[in-house]
Amino acid sequence: MRKKQILFAFGMAALLLYACVRDELFTDRQQELSNELAVGKNRELTVAAAKEWYVDNGAPVTRMGVTQSNVSGILVTPSWNHAKEWKKGRYEVVEASLRSNMNVILYDQDTKKQKKKMSKKEKRRVMNVARSVILKDITTGEIITFNMIFIGSLNYLMKYDDLSDNNYLHRVPHFDGMVLYFCPSGEFVNGWKYKNGKIIKRLSPVLDEAALSDTLSSATTRAIQCYTNYYTESYYYCPPITRSAFMDDWASFYGTGEFGGGIDDGNGGNSGNSGGSGGDPTLEGGELEGPTITAPACYWTYREVPYTECYDDGSSDGGGGGYIGTPTDPSVPVKSHVKKIIKNTDKLTPQQLEKLERVIKEMEEKICYAKQIINYLESEGFAFNYVYMDPNLGGGRANAGNSILSNGTVDLVFRGEDDITYGSFAHELVHLFQIHLGVYSGTISRGMMEYERALIDDIMYYSKIKGSKKFSDAWYEKVERSSFVYGNRPGEDKIKAVEWDKKQAKYLNWLSKLTKKGTPISIPNDDFKEWISLFSENSRTYSPDNGYNYNIDYTPKPLAKVLELASSCY
Repeated sequence: MRKKQILFAFGMAALLLYACVRDELFTDRQQELSNELAVGKNRELTVAAAKEWYVDNGAPVTRMGVTQSNVSGILVTPSWNHAKEWKKGRYEVVEASLRSNMNVILYDQDTKKQKKKMSKKEKRRVMNVARSVILKDITTGEIITFNMIFIGSLNYLMKYDDLSDNNYLHRVPHFDGMVLYFCPSGEFVNGWKYKNGKIIKRLSPVLDEAALSDTLSSATTRAIQCYTNYYTESYYYCPPITRSAFMDDWASFYGTGEFGGGIDDGNGGNSGNSGGSGGDPTLEGGELEGPTITAPACYWTYREVPYTECYDDGSSDGGGGGYIGTPTDPSVPVKSHVKKIIKNTDKLTPQQLEKLERVIKEMEEKICYAKQIINYLESEGFAFNYVYMDPNLGGGRANAGNSILSNGTVDLVFRGEDDITYGSFAHELVHLFQIHLGVYSGTISRGMMEYERALIDDIMYYSKIKGSKKFSDAWYEKVERSSFVYGNRPGEDKIKAVEWDKKQAKYLNWLSKLTKKGTPISIPNDDFKEWISLFSENSRTYSPDNGYNYNIDYTPKPLAKVLELASSCY
């Protein structure tokens, strides 16, 4: 009997042990697939992996707050000593506190107004949380980095002590204030304003009046209002000093300052600063190697930083809270402009990827039909496979191109980072669109594809200006981006030059009549054919002498499809 009891107890212990192990495994698997926030459970993007990736791919020092009036911004670098891991669904995040080359704190207009009335104790409660974010999509393997700062409202900061509990994937339920996102080069990208944990406004870089008008007119079905607001950037500035042991950007990091340790008290020190120099002129190098140095005379100063603030009456979807764009879930990043149209970007440096993101966004804002092409291709599941740099592209003469592989995929190629422009991307985007619609039949079709691309851009430009013949800045911008079909005027042969003048005038009159009421419904096939010789004979780049063929049967399906897609543009 005693033996049976021992066996029973042993069996129960084994069962319980199995149950605990099984439950633990189940919990991990459930966490991996769920949207529950997990702390310190990253499987791929650990702190060590994030730091290694950052060192290999990012600049050791980045910037925040770069604007036209402040081109240097604030130098910042991540402090890895207390970096933390976060995981939610398909995303793993590592956040590292930012150290600055100066004591700095950001606060809103309400805090600025109340600053003089605040006691020293209250000033100590005004703080920020500023972090470098390394984000990995574990389903695609893509990693991006950016800088993030939380600015609490005065009421929130006086009432709560949990500002640091906010992170990229999570906001405390009662958070009031702003979260701002900056690309590594320092420019403000986007942000969100919260009230009781809910998004009430979306923030973006300052728009000029014309751009703001366009924003409002494009949202006439939604009661959206936009205006310019400001936050204050207050910092304890010390003139630059030199440390030969460090590169230029590192040279300014003589302190151990972090963002936000209380508002300045106006007496040359930082009230309650928990991470900076205060008024002490002797500073250690912190995590950076180097000698103890004596700082020059320092002082508090500030500047007002403008941003555009938009809110609605509740009839919109309210936006989201991620970096770049408007995701439906505030805790999940939006699909970037790049990811809509390019599947793999791991052959680009972070700086190249960042520029490409800005370029595509600029293209969508300036060329409506190109934006419609992207939306169409995304709905069709067709995109560039890879994007990369090739300094020998076209013998070193081409700015951009595409590579069509035997398996039917298409790669996007730029000669170099300087060649990543919205015009060159729009050019290759149209070719991707043409390939998808089946007009590519080998190199023999390149000439007609280039002609159709140029004709599409001409027609859509004239549709935008409703057939106007007036020259403007927009006309010069269009020419810089994409030459007109009529190409270059012959300079040496006077007879050919006179003939070219006549054909150019005839072509522009045709465009003007065609687009007088906006985007045409269709183009007669004879009209499409009429201007082929004008293009082939006067295009220096795409001439028959350079191997471009125009004597083939070609059905302009892409042109017809663009007119359909862009019917709502102009």
